[in-house]
Amino acid sequence: MKKLGHFLFPVATLALLAACSPRVDYRGKAPEVRDLTQIQAGVHTSHDVLAAIGSPTFESTYGPKTWFYIHKKTETTSFFKPNIIEKNTIAITFNDKGVVERLEDMDPEMQEIDPITHTTPTVGADRTMLQQVFSNFGRVARKPEKK
Repeated sequence: MKKLGHFLFPVATLALLAACSPRVDYRGKAPEVRDLTQIQAGVHTSHDVLAAIGSPTFESTYGPKTWFYIHKKTETTSFFKPNIIEKNTIAITFNDKGVVERLEDMDPEMQEIDPITHTTPTVGADRTMLQQVFSNFGRVARKPEKK
């Protein structure tokens, strides 16, 4: 029985230590520096950029056509909040003809934007789906008045 205890203690200790090791997550696309140095403003087009570094994380909706390449590396230990180890945003702006106008490495210390979780209020009563389905049971249809 003593030998079993000598075996279980190190295994349990290793299991506990493994549970506390941080998990590293990578989000987004981090273009290689050598690929970014190939892109020149006024020379290359959006097709050249696509071929060199791939599709962007997202594109601008309004204003000048801009592609954003966003990369974030986080480390999470157990149930704690993730720690941001590295983050980077590259913005490539194109003119009306699709030629690169500006390539910019954005500030890594810029403020993160949290999406708003509020819902838009709608007209009517706040009832659940079941309340809506069963609300008309038991009602008698009103007969139109005769004139």
